[in-house]
Amino acid sequence: MRWPFRSFFHECPKDADSLRLAAGSVGTFVVLGSGGFEYREKRQDSAADGFIRTASTYELEQRAPEAVVHDIEERLRRPNVFAWYAGGSALLAFWAASLHPVYSILCFVLAAVPARRIYVWNRARRTTFLFYNIEDPGITERLALAAHAGRSLSMATRIWHIYYAVATSDWKRNAGASTLIRRTPTRSVSGSLPQIALNIEPWCVPVGPQRLLFLPDRLFVWDGRKLVGLPYSELAVRAGPTRFIEDSALPRDARQVGTTWRYVNKSGGPDRRYSNNAQLPVMEYGELEISSASGLRVVLQASTVEAAVGTAQAIGGLSRNQASWPAMHTEEPVRRRVTPEPVPAGASPEVVRAHNVAILLRYVSSADRRITPEEIAFARDVFVSLNPSHTADTAEFEMYFRALPGDASSVDAASAFVRSLGAEHSSWVMEKLVQLSWVDGRATPKEAERIAEIGRRIQAPTM
Repeated sequence: MRWPFRSFFHECPKDADSLRLAAGSVGTFVVLGSGGFEYREKRQDSAADGFIRTASTYELEQRAPEAVVHDIEERLRRPNVFAWYAGGSALLAFWAASLHPVYSILCFVLAAVPARRIYVWNRARRTTFLFYNIEDPGITERLALAAHAGRSLSMATRIWHIYYAVATSDWKRNAGASTLIRRTPTRSVSGSLPQIALNIEPWCVPVGPQRLLFLPDRLFVWDGRKLVGLPYSELAVRAGPTRFIEDSALPRDARQVGTTWRYVNKSGGPDRRYSNNAQLPVMEYGELEISSASGLRVVLQASTVEAAVGTAQAIGGLSRNQASWPAMHTEEPVRRRVTPEPVPAGASPEVVRAHNVAILLRYVSSADRRITPEEIAFARDVFVSLNPSHTADTAEFEMYFRALPGDASSVDAASAFVRSLGAEHSSWVMEKLVQLSWVDGRATPKEAERIAEIGRRIQAPTM
């Protein structure tokens, strides 16, 4: 049995008052309908016959997303009355102690009597309950993506928030760097904001004065006074490798790609005019940038490229899924999503074959964590050769191609399908995979490794 208030009770006393607080407090139920997420408010009932009744989520009062965010923000900003009460009681006790020790003990005893009720009341008025319908497969899928966004960052040994970046022409005295940045360490942790009780376990990333909270329906940004809920479809995400000249302790999971000198000359060697010219390592880190048209811009640096790319892919999946919902209360055109899987029932053999070959092409092209325009163009040519009825333009195919699954089970299934078509077709696919690895000018060792892996799976000789 799932306990619907586990996040809240990790922080609250598990006593009868807390149980009554959770069961009777006003909360918002989040369900996934045909038009996207719907927010339905639970209101307290006062039954005259003494029975405690509730309503199904579809009988609750529907609320606008902005109203939900406003309610959460208003509760987050409410003053902590219990802290005032505890502080005032302590000051009164110290003052009484100056008169007589017995008075101080009496003050503590009298203050402790209502303290528990004040604590429970104060927490109820400052806490917002959000209940996600975790029995809905759509919400479960988005919950997994939101959790993956935070978990990917947490897998990196070190994470930094970059809050300052400026170009410099004085590269000689800055170890050859063209951009100077300032950063501060941060982390990705499991848990909600203190006053938001959930029946799920979200991930939170502090970035300067703000906190990012990855939820299935939107990204919450809280700065201590203002709360904003941004739909993932409004976010732009960029991730990839970056080189950083490290002058502090090296993360154990980072990859060193070179060295430089604190003071360099034109040829890249050490500048002999400086006696304290130390050699510095050049590290490959992952850089993640999350931005929106409304002004959000967060730049994170992770000690591994995989951590940044994994988070970007998860947010991208949330964005594509959200963008496919019909527009609600608006007549603006809806962005169309090209869904890579599953293949529609009754699809022609050409479509099925092209889809499975495309999965293998994407698996190879993403080996070095980036897919170039040349690789996308080549993959589209192969796709059209297998499925001449294909009419999507290049941009639409790129959306489809980048969204193709790259997990082991999907690659296994695609390889088994290609193998079932015979040795001649398997050899043709291997030829196209090798050509794909060279279309951008060079084949990387990782691409060659994946081509050999597919060759073993489809039982075809490696080219």
